[in-house]
Amino acid sequence: MNMTNDYVSNNKDEHVFTGDYQLLIEELPMRVGIHNRNHTERVLILSSLLAEEYKLTSKERKTLYSAVVYHDAGRKDDTIDLDHGWGGYIEYIKRFGSNDVVEFLIVFHCKPDAAARKFLGMKQLSMDNDRVWLLYQILKDADALDRIRFNGLDTKYLRLEKSHELIEIATYMIEIDKQKKR
Repeated sequence: MNMTNDYVSNNKDEHVFTGDYQLLIEELPMRVGIHNRNHTERVLILSSLLAEEYKLTSKERKTLYSAVVYHDAGRKDDTIDLDHGWGGYIEYIKRFGSNDVVEFLIVFHCKPDAAARKFLGMKQLSMDNDRVWLLYQILKDADALDRIRFNGLDTKYLRLEKSHELIEIATYMIEIDKQKKR
């Protein structure tokens, strides 16, 4: 399957870009720098493509997309901050209430995989932990793929095989955003 052609010509998750999640992104406080709304939109698109590839259920997609929208909402700036996920989850709670899987995804998206694995090894969440781990990997990879914009992507850190197929799409999205700014 050529995921670039699918993305460009016929994305199967079109509602992600025009529906409720886009509105949620627009409601986020305006951030400047590299963790802005455009970044969140690109991570959402990349996540939706991976969700399609890994055949996520509707519930899994809603959980993943909610985490994507709020994953950087707790950032104060663009410095390295392994705890900004907590601030993002607090913003999520204000709007939707608590959700243990969304909490895990947002809080651990900025922490090392070993810490996330250890946590999942100690606690059973409301969704199957193997599926939660897949959602986590999708979020981490989609977020990492957006590093292409400043030549910061080291592909050996991509967790999922299908994520490697999205490098061309991630590059294409950055080019589109650059053209919009001209």
